[in-house]
Amino acid sequence: MADYVNKQMIELKEVNQEYQNRATRSVKTEIHLSDGRTRLYRLASVCFGVLCVLQVTLNISLRLAFAGSNEDRNQLEACYNTLATERDMLSGMVSVLTYDKVILQKRLSGCGTGRRVEGRYMAVPTRWPMLRCPKGWRMLGSSCYFLSTEMKTWQECFERGADLVIINSEEEKVREREREREREREREREREREREREREREREREREREREREREREREREREREREREREREREREREREREREREREREREREREREREREREREREREREREREREWRDGERERERERERERERWRDGERERERERERERERQTERERERERERETERERERERERERQRESEREESRAREKARETREESEGESKS
Repeated sequence: MADYVNKQMIELKEVNQEYQNRATRSVKTEIHLSDGRTRLYRLASVCFGVLCVLQVTLNISLRLAFAGSNEDRNQLEACYNTLATERDMLSGMVSVLTYDKVILQKRLSGCGTGRRVEGRYMAVPTRWPMLRCPKGWRMLGSSCYFLSTEMKTWQECFERGADLVIINSEEEKVREREREREREREREREREREREREREREREREREREREREREREREREREREREREREREREREREREREREREREREREREREREREREREREREREREREREREWRDGERERERERERERERWRDGERERERERERERERQTERERERERERETERERERERERERQRESEREESRAREKARETREESEGESKS
C-alpha cells in the first residue's frame, strides 16, 4: 500500500512537471497525444482479449469438472446396480439352501425314527429267553396259560382277567407260522424301506450335483462380471488418461498464454515511457479495473457459495441413501426373524408328530403284550 501511495505521489509530481513544461512542448504534445490515444485503444483491445481468454478458460474448466462428476455418478450407479443384482441372487441361494436344510432335517428325523424301530425290533428276539411264565403257569409255544384246578363262576374268572381259550398244539403251530410270516413281511418291508432310502440318497446326490453345476454356473457368471468390471476399469483408466492429456494441453496453452502475456508486459514496460502524460486516465482505468476485480470477486464468491450448496445437497442425498439402506437392512432383519420363527414352528410340529408317533407305538406295544 505504501509503495502504491509513493508511486501515486511520484506520478502526481511528474504530471505537475509536465504541465509546467506544456507551453514549450505544444507541438510534440499533440503528436504524442495522438500516439497515446492509439496505444490506449490498443491496450483496451488487449485487455478485452485477455478477458475473453479467461472466460473461455473458466468455461472449459467448469465443463470438465461437471463431466467428471457425471462420470463418477454413472460409475456409482453401475456399482449399485451390480450390488443389487448380487444381493438378489444371494437371497435366492439362501432361500434354496434353507429349503434344502428343512428337507434334510425331516429326512434325518425319519431315519432316526426308523433306526429306533429297527433297534427295538432286533432287540425283541434277544429278550425272548428272558421271558418266564409265573409260578403255576404253563408255557405253550410263546404264550403262558393258567389252568385252574378249581371250579369258579365266569364272573370271578372275568374279574381276574381270564379269557376262554382252546389249547391245541396244531393251532399253536399255525400261530407260530403266522408269526413267522408276519416277521418275514416285516423284514420285506424293512428291505423296501432300505431301498427307498437308497433311492432317496441317490436323488439327494443328484440334487447335490445339480447344485454343484449351479454353483459352477454362478462362478462362471461371477468371472464374467469380473471381466466386465475389469474392462470398465480399463475404459475408466483410458478416459482418465484422456482427461490428463486434455489437462496437459490446457496447461500448455496456459503457459503459452503466460508467455504471450509476459511479452505483452515487456512491450507494456517499453511503452510505459510514452504514457507519462496519460496518468489521469490510467488512474480512472485502474479504478474501473478494481471495480471489475471486485465484481469478479463477488462472482467467484457466489460461485463458491453455489458449489457449497451443491455439496450440501449431495451430502443430503447421501444421507437419504444411507437411511434407505438402513431401512432395507431392518426389513431384511425382520424377514430373517420371521424365517427363524417359521423354522421353530416347524421344529415344534415335528416334535409333536414324533411324540404322537411314540405314543402310538407304545399303545401298539401295550396291545400286543396284552
